[in-house]
Amino acid sequence: MGIAFFSSDYVALHPDKIQALQSHKDTPFVNDLFFDTLLGIIGIKDVLYVPQNDFSSAQYSHTTRDLSVLHSRKKLSKETAAS
Repeated sequence: MGIAFFSSDYVALHPDKIQALQSHKDTPFVNDLFFDTLLGIIGIKDVLYVPQNDFSSAQYSHTTRDLSVLHSRKKLSKETAAS
């Protein structure tokens, strides 16, 4: 469970990001993806930004089967995508 607070001005200016965040409320997320989410929320789209890793992006679609932690060294699920 996560909590995020946004100003009414931000909500008015970025309804797409707020909608994406709300639609992902039951979607798994790991701290390893926070960098891309922070970049997406503040609007920085540089070469390091990956929209598929941005929880505020409509392109985010990770599941427990493909997520990992500890810099991708440990899978979140023992079940793999190949299973």
